[in-house]
Amino acid sequence: MDNPASKPSILILGAGELGNEVISAVWDHPQRNDNSLTVLLRPDPRGDPGSNPATLARHEFISTLQRKGISTIRADIANDTEADLAAIFSKYSTIIGCTGMTYPSGTQLKLAKAVLAAKVDRYFPWQYGMDYDVIGRGSSQDLFNEQIDVRDLLRGQSETRWVIVSTGLFMSFLFEPAFGVVGEGMEVVTALGGWDNEITVTVPRDIGRAIAEILFGDDDVQGVVYVAGETASYEQIAGIVETVKKVSMKRELATVEQLDQELKADPDNGMKKYRAVFGEGKGVAWPMEEAWNVRKARLRPLSSLLRSWEPQSKSLAPFLTPIFARNASHRTEGSANGSHQGPGKRLGAKKGASELVVPGNIIFRQRGTHWFPGENCDMGRDHTIFATQKGYVTYYKDPNKHPDRKYIGVVFERGMKLPVSPHAPRKRRLGLLGREMSTAAPSPVVQEAAEQDVAAEGAETKKTFVALKAKKQKKEVVPPHQDMVMGHGYMYREANWSIGRAAERAGVKVREFDPRDRFLAWRRTAARQREAREKKVPRLNAKKMK
Repeated sequence: MDNPASKPSILILGAGELGNEVISAVWDHPQRNDNSLTVLLRPDPRGDPGSNPATLARHEFISTLQRKGISTIRADIANDTEADLAAIFSKYSTIIGCTGMTYPSGTQLKLAKAVLAAKVDRYFPWQYGMDYDVIGRGSSQDLFNEQIDVRDLLRGQSETRWVIVSTGLFMSFLFEPAFGVVGEGMEVVTALGGWDNEITVTVPRDIGRAIAEILFGDDDVQGVVYVAGETASYEQIAGIVETVKKVSMKRELATVEQLDQELKADPDNGMKKYRAVFGEGKGVAWPMEEAWNVRKARLRPLSSLLRSWEPQSKSLAPFLTPIFARNASHRTEGSANGSHQGPGKRLGAKKGASELVVPGNIIFRQRGTHWFPGENCDMGRDHTIFATQKGYVTYYKDPNKHPDRKYIGVVFERGMKLPVSPHAPRKRRLGLLGREMSTAAPSPVVQEAAEQDVAAEGAETKKTFVALKAKKQKKEVVPPHQDMVMGHGYMYREANWSIGRAAERAGVKVREFDPRDRFLAWRRTAARQREAREKKVPRLNAKKMK
């Protein structure tokens, strides 16, 4: 059987969240040598004009791969026949599956059959999640039965070497709102099945590193390999998130019975199928000491990952994910050859859409006005946009203000859209509640007592009003030139020009100031000095007395 190094051709199926990391790790591995790398991508949709952002991003992604020396081919995995796929796979010695679970039922089994028909030397199927052997057939997630069929097919042959890398839950899946473990905004942690249930978590970047290391550095590995970034219970996960992110987490429990009821109410919901499987707690975690990476390539634990990890927006296309880091090409010794570049300014978005903010929270740092402040936001001198009210962040455009400008605003209800019609009712600020006024009629006893109080207060009010009216008539009328104006702080005061003419209105004659009259200036200076000396005398006498 040939070794991948003797037939230097590797094919990676897909370039999504995991595919990008596998491409980067395989291409940058120091033992890759002359192994060529090809990426299989799905064809452009029919009727695509080629000018929409997703298509342009996909073409830019392909250009980036080609500039690096990575080839690309197009194939429709879902619709192509097993024979068509086998003809493509026969040109490669190693195939790594990064297709995901979004394809129709039967796709993973068809890929495995095509690999065996093509007599590929080594195969990494898409089975990076749970241990399907432990979960077994007949689980809540019907897609797992197909994964067990793939394992049975690979175990029943000996021509193709195969490696299944079981990595547990993807890190991003742990913070998926629909999965419901760590809620949006990191405010709630929900335990599936019980607080002592454990799950294994690994990030895609570390999965790519493990696959590349097994491919080039551990050629004898075959069968199921367990990889773990962190194995922890739901209680430990809540504590880690609280410690690292410095937030207080609310804890909720979803029992197995509750998860089963959710699935019965919506049996076609794939996410609720996953929740039911994880609630049972079988095949979703394994001890750290049994993980391959503990003795080979230590991966980063959950606590260190959370310090630099933030959930990505769903709106970003997978083709926009950066997959290459430029290697240093500048000498580091000496100061004459310095790069003259300071540290990064940490620009960009600090709060994503629908994130909760309070007044003063920085939402976006920028150089220039790429984004403008919208509803309940303001902008600092360095173009930093920050919140002025408590609410949820939203990014939007307002054609009524400007046809091209992009705005950042804060709304008081999650999911509320901006801009709002100028004639629409205003929303109540976050944290304020409306209370309906009572319209019940008072009892006769209370009504009679209230009328007596009003009559008594009316007599006193009439006397006070007469006294105030007489006092107002005696008050001197303010002349027209002393009209008050509103100043800073909403306070009324006399205008500056009116204050300057106060002496003239009073008939006081003031000597006109002459800047060339040095005698007058000397007299004023002497008067100030004399006044200062007189103030010092009491202090000097007090010191002498002591």
